Amino acid sequence: MKKLLFAFAVMIFPFMLNAQDPYINEIHYDNASSDVGEFVEVCVPAGFTGNLADYTVSLINGSSCTSYDSQTLDLFTVGATDANCTYYTWYPTSIQNGAPDGVQVDNMGTVVEFLTYEGTCPGSTDIGVAESGTETPGMSLQLINGVWTSPAAETPGDANVPPTFDCPTEMVNFGDACDDADAATTNDVIQSDCTCAGTVPTFDCPTEMMNFGDACDDADATTINDVIQSDCICAGTINNGTCPTGAKINEFHYDNAGTD
Repeated sequence: MKKLLFAFAVMIFPFMLNAQDPYINEIHYDNASSDVGEFVEVCVPAGFTGNLADYTVSLINGSSCTSYDSQTLDLFTVGATDANCTYYTWYPTSIQNGAPDGVQVDNMGTVVEFLTYEGTCPGSTDIGVAESGTETPGMSLQLINGVWTSPAAETPGDANVPPTFDCPTEMVNFGDACDDADAATTNDVIQSDCTCAGTVPTFDCPTEMMNFGDACDDADATTINDVIQSDCICAGTINNGTCPTGAKINEFHYDNAGTD
């Protein structure tokens, strides 16, 4: 029995260590104009018993998938502590803007996490969201409930705050643009019951989907200014002011016996 317990402990010990490994929790690398305040935040899980100095966070250049800057975790700035993590932040001189680039955590040379943004490197995981470079300073990409989220107000050194939505399941707010998959509607938005619905447009002439006065073509070359009439027929005005292109005089009368 002791041998079985020992064998079991040997098998699960590495997973216990991995479960406690620090992991990347927040990244800011790009914003509108000159990049400011770029940082990497790492969560050191509650119950961590390792040595912070054994962990190195490296910035990865996606063109070669090699490190261009690194820092050991013990030299990060320590932030807040909550029931889940203590948050450590590093402000490198610069973080590259992607397509792809990444961040890696290793424990004495053994990679424990390798994330990339705007693409992948061998062995990496693309976080699936990015900073486009149009965001105002003060935004970041954040890991919230196990999912990387689009740019939101940054929280370096503190817990990431889940966004609030009028419709939490759909992760949308009332009035947000959407698509109700109905070609007959316009201005589709999220309704107060969290469904997506548009407005069915109204027309003076519903069959023709036209309104009185709308421009149209009555297929009569002798008319101009064709518009929808009050009976929903397209009609124009007879053009008496000009001759049709290419018209020629074909007959005329100017004199006769007696009074013309």
